[in-house]
Amino acid sequence: MSDPSVIPTGPDLTAGLSIDSLEEGVPLLGHVEGMPVMLVRRGSDVFAIGATCTHYGGPLAEGLVVGQTVRCPWHHACFDLCTGRALRAPALNAVATYEVVRRQDSVVVLGPRETRAAAPARPPRADVPSSVAIIGAGAAGNSAAEELRHLGFEGTITLFDADESAPYDRPNLSKDYLAGTAREEWLPLHPRSHYKELALELALGRRVVEFDAAAKQLTLDDGTTRRFGAVVLATGADPVRLTIPGADGPPTHYLRNLADSRRIIAATEGARRAVVLGAGFIGLEVAASLRARGLDVHVVAPGTRPSERVLGAELGDFIRTLHEAHGVVFHLGQTARGVEPRHLVLQNGERLEADLLVAGVGVGPAVSLAERAGLRIDRGIVVDRCLETSAKGIFARSATWRAGPTPGAAPACASSIGCSPSGKDRRWPGSSPGTNAPSWTYPSSGASTTTCRSTMWDTPLGGIRSRSMAASSGAIAVCAIAQGGECLPWRAFSAIARASRWNSRWSRRLPRDGEGERR
Repeated sequence: MSDPSVIPTGPDLTAGLSIDSLEEGVPLLGHVEGMPVMLVRRGSDVFAIGATCTHYGGPLAEGLVVGQTVRCPWHHACFDLCTGRALRAPALNAVATYEVVRRQDSVVVLGPRETRAAAPARPPRADVPSSVAIIGAGAAGNSAAEELRHLGFEGTITLFDADESAPYDRPNLSKDYLAGTAREEWLPLHPRSHYKELALELALGRRVVEFDAAAKQLTLDDGTTRRFGAVVLATGADPVRLTIPGADGPPTHYLRNLADSRRIIAATEGARRAVVLGAGFIGLEVAASLRARGLDVHVVAPGTRPSERVLGAELGDFIRTLHEAHGVVFHLGQTARGVEPRHLVLQNGERLEADLLVAGVGVGPAVSLAERAGLRIDRGIVVDRCLETSAKGIFARSATWRAGPTPGAAPACASSIGCSPSGKDRRWPGSSPGTNAPSWTYPSSGASTTTCRSTMWDTPLGGIRSRSMAASSGAIAVCAIAQGGECLPWRAFSAIARASRWNSRWSRRLPRDGEGERR
């Protein structure tokens, strides 16, 4: 059905076009029944899929075709040209596929195909567990559960999370949602009906307080216990909290979950000035979002440039200029000395008026549960190439884990603090530097919203926060569960990291009313 909000671009593919007009591996953008569709020629085959990325609306026709896949130019989601399936994060949903027929020297797109069924169940194996607990219902936990079902796992899958609103799009909490340009109903990764269809149990509002790794038994905050055949730890990271001397100062906020973002939004009501502590990704995103809400924003950070340690001097200067052009005031080379009523006092004695403070000074891996369970810890939970921990049948992912030695390779560090064994080079193992670009949203001169993303092709980044890496690591872990110990080789995960290179894109369209879920 045609969407009146979408303006057709390119040829009407139902009218047909010459096969010779299709270059090998080069997408051609057209439309079918008013919807954007792209054609891709691969040898003698011609594929037609929806041309809009299901993650954030990126233009797939401007993406990179590799084999029988296409990668989104914005966040590098990857889709199968034949099935439309989302093969890599951060996209969670497939794109539509269309029927293509050859008529002599022409190709004609007939219309959308029926939705393909999920992968058939595999024959049961003795070494596959009958149930899986996933502790943490963020991007990685969500993707782990979905991938288990896709691989044909038919056992019980339960996601535990103390956050009653999970699973949702956590990166948006410091961006459009905090800026007031994204509605809260856009945040969930899926509607609740999706989890019912996949027979996934959501145990939300329940905190796992103890964990017996040998028995794979979880103790919840209400005193109940449950046992599982395998456990995936997807607890993520916790924000570093500051101790600022003084009394009766402005409230200090941290941003980790939806409740935190709601509290910051509530604190802006009637507020005039905010001080952000930290000039990293979170701090700068919060600064931009609060400016979009009309607050005067001052940023305090100990470095000489914003994010210089991970982006370098040139990009640090560019970022500072960009934010200052939108009214942000920087106090660099400074830290907080104390608070007074309605003021933050800096180390140099300067007093900054503030109605609220927001601290974004880093995160640490949430490993306390694993530590109490006796798992091996070394700046994160130590795992092997299948993301299995020191306890058999217990897996960990993304910000919680650190890779142990891999046969034939040097030990690699992939914890949330992003350090190598030397503690100096903040890069993913085997990866080319550069991943997870931040975005800062400012109101433009018109009524629309313009988003600036920095280009980070050749600079290492520490502290990977992207849904892409979290979801990808969750998928690797569940391959080992569903396939009885078999898993993707470590080089597959490194390839995901190597693919995380950004193209500059200086604007992104927000969904119009009635367009459906935002991803």
